[in-house]
Amino acid sequence: MLPFRPGSRPAPRLLGTASGVFVAVFYAFFVLASAADTASALSKTIDLSSPDAPGLEASLTIDDMLEPGSLSVTISLISLISMFEATGDVRGYIMNFSDGDLFPLLGATGADVYASHFSRSARDGNFCVPCRLRVDLGDEGPYEPTGLQEASFMISHPSIPLSLAGLTGEDFRVVIGVDSPGGDDQESSSSVVKLKGKIPTVPEPSSAILMLLGLTGLSVTARRLELSGSQ
Repeated sequence: MLPFRPGSRPAPRLLGTASGVFVAVFYAFFVLASAADTASALSKTIDLSSPDAPGLEASLTIDDMLEPGSLSVTISLISLISMFEATGDVRGYIMNFSDGDLFPLLGATGADVYASHFSRSARDGNFCVPCRLRVDLGDEGPYEPTGLQEASFMISHPSIPLSLAGLTGEDFRVVIGVDSPGGDDQESSSSVVKLKGKIPTVPEPSSAILMLLGLTGLSVTARRLELSGSQ
């Protein structure tokens, strides 16, 4: 064992430095995985239900990968449980857009689209925020029976690209028709249920990449300190 000499350099704190490098590398790996997932996760599926319509479940899938600059929307009716053996179909979609510059050219197209209407609506004293897009589905007109258990369409603007990340927090409604045949002492009935939802947060890939670069820089610096201290 070498004797201790006063005034000599103290032993480097390898354990603390090594631990810092490990933590930094671990977080860098985590952020890298998150960035890769975010870059490809530009699609969101949202499950929908309503306390006013027990047993009624639907889902909305929206993404911007199928056609860059446009939004692909798919609405699926998952289940409709009713003691009266009711049947249901997908009849429409309503969505708010905070960007008033989209008015009035935003629209929806697709084989399942009967018509789309984009209008300004007043809120908090601001005439054009939000704007509202309504998509009528089927062949018979607004909110008429469609027979569609699933409907797909594209939302686009001729000059402004749309992205899922840019829709964070926007409100939407999925319109479902419910037809009940009735019984011996009941008349048949038809109603429309609007399932409410909100677009969840989709982090921008650039934010994750910046975090990755910062953490990687920290790990490199810690490693250099460790090497210099051991010399």
